[in-house]
Amino acid sequence: MAHHDRSNGAGRAEQPVVIRKYANRRLYNTGTTEFVTLDDIRKMVVAGDSSSILAQIVAEHEPRGEAILPHEVLRQIISAYEQGVSAQLSDYLKSSMETFTDNWRRLDALGEIGRQNLKILRNSMTTIFAQAAASPRGVAEPPEPEPDANLEGQVSDLKAEIRELRRQLGERATPPQRKKPPSKPRPR
Repeated sequence: MAHHDRSNGAGRAEQPVVIRKYANRRLYNTGTTEFVTLDDIRKMVVAGDSSSILAQIVAEHEPRGEAILPHEVLRQIISAYEQGVSAQLSDYLKSSMETFTDNWRRLDALGEIGRQNLKILRNSMTTIFAQAAASPRGVAEPPEPEPDANLEGQVSDLKAEIRELRRQLGERATPPQRKKPPSKPRPR
């Protein structure tokens, strides 16, 4: 059951909103005397009619093993009320939750990037294995290089350079004739 004090705008508090949960899991708003849905409660929370409702929701999840606030943390929160630092604790908790939510979103985004990278890797591996299976040697053939628009000019230049190098080598292939030094007379 959740209670919430409402104000009528003149500063006077009206009857608290009481949400009862029946055994059949239906929710009943005693203030409006009608059954409500979780969406109706969500709208109340968004509208600001929420403190006690949120506390009740947290309390109902605790016995189911979904403890999000350990008992020691709850004791410290209650202590903050008694020590007069509830506003500071509230600001701190709000900031901490914003940081936690931001980090969670970043982690989720990194997970998405990881899933995309894994998908790319799987596609690449599938392509590689498909190429290997299609190759007669069982090995993927390297892809043909894309033709260069200036390839013919480069080939022509290389052929001319080869001809020039062959000509130069041909000139050097025939060594110049060396003169023999005069022979010394042999002793007799």
